[in-house]
Amino acid sequence: MDSFDIVIIGAGPAGLFAACQAARLQARTVLLESGDEAGRKLLLTGKGRCNFTQEGLSAQNLQEAFGPKGRFLHSGLAAFGPEAIRRFFDERGLPSVVERGKRVFPARGDARSVRDLLLSEASKRGVRLLTRCPVRALAAEGGAIVAAETDSGPVRGKAFIVATGGCSYPRTGSTGDGFRWARDLAIDVVPPRPSIVPIRTAEPWSHGLNGQILKNVGLTLVRNGRRLEDRFGEMQFTPFGVSGPIAMDLSRAVGTALEKGGTVRLAIDLKPALNAEKLEARIQRDLDKLRRRPVGALLAGLLPRALISPVAQEAGLEKEKPLQGFTREERKNLVATLKELPLTPTGLLGFDWALVTAGGVSLKALDPRTLRAKAWRNLHFAGEVIDLDGPTGGYNLQICWSTAYLAGLAAARSARG
Repeated sequence: MDSFDIVIIGAGPAGLFAACQAARLQARTVLLESGDEAGRKLLLTGKGRCNFTQEGLSAQNLQEAFGPKGRFLHSGLAAFGPEAIRRFFDERGLPSVVERGKRVFPARGDARSVRDLLLSEASKRGVRLLTRCPVRALAAEGGAIVAAETDSGPVRGKAFIVATGGCSYPRTGSTGDGFRWARDLAIDVVPPRPSIVPIRTAEPWSHGLNGQILKNVGLTLVRNGRRLEDRFGEMQFTPFGVSGPIAMDLSRAVGTALEKGGTVRLAIDLKPALNAEKLEARIQRDLDKLRRRPVGALLAGLLPRALISPVAQEAGLEKEKPLQGFTREERKNLVATLKELPLTPTGLLGFDWALVTAGGVSLKALDPRTLRAKAWRNLHFAGEVIDLDGPTGGYNLQICWSTAYLAGLAAARSARG
């Protein structure tokens, strides 16, 4: 095959964007994609609408979303942050809109429009895209990478960018190859694990609520009696447990808590707008109106129909019992259950269902200004293959844009001298 200035492995969001940046500096760039089309996973993001960034992402937001790892992204966000990617798309005819939770989407509401724009931009700048071209290994010589080994022969280059993603949604091509190559090159890799993924639960009643959506509820993770993290928003019951934005956002922390052991549980706050005192007062008012009705009538005014039986069982209430005999203790039990309906997490669903991968190429092994591996003078990494993952809401695609921007420009400057 030909020799190039820049060889980029993986034509997902990070690979496509890095190619656009490298080619902008007139670097001869090739994109190697194992599948039959580019950006397959990008088409699935944001339920097919592509929530491509988070508005106003600041250093403080980073620290809150990523913890200590957020510091690694400071250079990338300073160079190319949320406003920059919105401007990039807008200048090329794809304006964006901000929705609930500061989530930014293309105004057309279509992930394909984002993917196609990136492909068009790369093509205009002369990037060569080779699909159905899986890379088997990286060939190294004298402290540098010299070629990407493919079934059609070696693809040689002056600089290389690995943007192969993680292990999540392997049917889209994310099979962890980048982690294997990094280990082969003695680059430290934090063990990958699924993140933003549905959670398995033990309770049979939760499995029986398959498809039931709860909006505007709270979800808290508790380990050994200590509240670790909480979320507010929407969740959904599944045949195996819980899913939806707030459950999947908590999944990484749930996985970590289960690995540490001890007593781990989730608590659903079905009435987050009311504290326990105000909720009890509301229940008392309902009791005054419904004295001649059964307990089930009281619960029907508080809950979706599907949750009446589980809540009654957890609170120790009989649905057919007349409310005339409703005791103070029963009222307290109901309040406690509505504020903390317990679920027992038993595990995560796995990489086949995970939106992103936690873990990856260690941040300590990379220069945060260029995304170059410190041990290799011409090897860069970008996107999900790096040990950075954030919550839902555009954080993870912003990681792709910011790291790809730095890697693409740095690799091109190095290759072009």
